Amino acid sequence: MCDFITYKDAIKKMRYAADQSDPFFLVVGIKRPHLNWRYPAPYHQLYPNVSVPTQKVLDESIDPLAYTVFPMYAPSDENQSDVINIVKTPWSPGTDQQIQLLRSHYYGAVSWADFAAGQVLEELDRLELTDDTLVVLHSDHGWHLGEYAMWEKRTLWELSARVPLIIRAPWIKNSTKRVKGLVELVDIYRTVLDLVDLELPKDETFQIDGVSLRPLIEGTKDKVKDVALTMYPRCMHIGMPVYGARGIPGGEDNSCLNIERTEFTWMGYTMRTKRYRYTEWVAWNGTSLSPNWDNVTARELYDHENDTGAWTNPDRFENVNLVNVVNVSLVEELSNTLRRAFGF
Repeated sequence: MCDFITYKDAIKKMRYAADQSDPFFLVVGIKRPHLNWRYPAPYHQLYPNVSVPTQKVLDESIDPLAYTVFPMYAPSDENQSDVINIVKTPWSPGTDQQIQLLRSHYYGAVSWADFAAGQVLEELDRLELTDDTLVVLHSDHGWHLGEYAMWEKRTLWELSARVPLIIRAPWIKNSTKRVKGLVELVDIYRTVLDLVDLELPKDETFQIDGVSLRPLIEGTKDKVKDVALTMYPRCMHIGMPVYGARGIPGGEDNSCLNIERTEFTWMGYTMRTKRYRYTEWVAWNGTSLSPNWDNVTARELYDHENDTGAWTNPDRFENVNLVNVVNVSLVEELSNTLRRAFGF
């Protein structure tokens, strides 16, 4: 199994680094819970009972452009030996039993990944390197588990755009255990250099984005930015807006997989503030590689007031699009902020 090889290799490299007594930088890429969900069988037994989503189909207030079909296969309720695609549209979520089975396998894969990461961290302890080693743990994207019949990533909703991020810098005493300030993955580079007292590269051709998260870690600030940004494209294909498995004539979805950016149809821009997630799906100019802000196809607005965190109720807050029921001035304010934040 790839993650077994990965953590064993990481341990070997750390032992070599410890013998050299020199500073080291090590990236450990754990594949699970990426598909396919292959992992040691005992981890699946940890999850005999799992929940189903609060909202299993796409609400009529949300433009289907925000959704993209991702086929997921599970045993048929009629014949367990038949494996079928349960997701063909945003309104065909599969049965509760099928959703629970798929979710339980995802959770098992997460627990296996947790074990693999734990083996690396335990080796730091054994080598007595924990107290002077910076550890950053993060994912590259979130995941849908059947909310509004959506699986995998490729959306601008919270469950796809949000990722886990854990930073351990043992030499920073009395650091805050958990913070609610908005952060982005582009902040990691500056943060790492700041925490190990290294200067940023000079005379770089491209601007280095992001900010250092050190003030959040030290607890001297409760925020370092006002918004967090994500963008993702959508493409028009023959048969839209009919949804179906990719590659079936007349049933292609709006995915941009294997499509050149010059051929994108729309670009989705989303902004997360402390309270709101606001999104605009904008016509894309493939020649200038820029959005046409005069042609906004769809907008979304979700209120995260009283959201105590995705770890408590992951699919509670983005089930109904509020963009047409709130005060127009709020939408205008958020729209202007979004465009400024993206540099337009």
